Amino acid sequence: MTRKELIAQIQSDSPFISNQELVYEVVLSDLLSHTLKGGEKISQGKLGSEFNLSRGPIKIALERLEKEGFLVKNEDGSFFVREPDPYFMGNIYTFKRQLDLLATSQAIYDISKEKLELLHQNVKDMCEALQASDYLKFQECDMEFHLIIVQVAHNPLLKETYQRYQNLFRFVALGNAMDSHLLKRLLHQHQRIYTAIKNRNSEAAEAAVDAHYSSLMLF
Repeated sequence: MTRKELIAQIQSDSPFISNQELVYEVVLSDLLSHTLKGGEKISQGKLGSEFNLSRGPIKIALERLEKEGFLVKNEDGSFFVREPDPYFMGNIYTFKRQLDLLATSQAIYDISKEKLELLHQNVKDMCEALQASDYLKFQECDMEFHLIIVQVAHNPLLKETYQRYQNLFRFVALGNAMDSHLLKRLLHQHQRIYTAIKNRNSEAAEAAVDAHYSSLMLF
């Protein structure tokens, strides 16, 4: 999808989107697709020209991305794509692991047949994405898998937190180390989580979640 097509799609989905929100969504898409690489400088002037905007809305959008952990800013006010260091990634993985453990423990006894079918379909979609070497699609399925569990947990704070940070989770998970070997392990671990939830086995579910994050931390 070209930049022009992406902007048209966003504006079609959200006709009343503000200028800074539009810039935010477009740059975020570039970050998640790795069109923008770690360490790359974000040109505010170029963005201003592309969107025909002053620096005000551009800066607001970039500051939001900085606040959410996608960008870093140096002393002269220039923005760069964050290069996730092991400490930063470790903190994010630990945070997400705790959310997933809490969601799974709260949802495991309440999940409906319909939601189980959604989880099962999601695992199948992940398998297809892996076979197609579509890493971005794989990660989208991964996130959707956990969001389904969060929804079943009926915990408003947990759901709000997960939705607020889901893009950051995707950004960190789609690091340069992501490859087919890791994805195969992650697929297997999601299959284990699904089976444990289906069997209402909380210990097996916890072990599968732990294995999921151990793979990410050690890769």
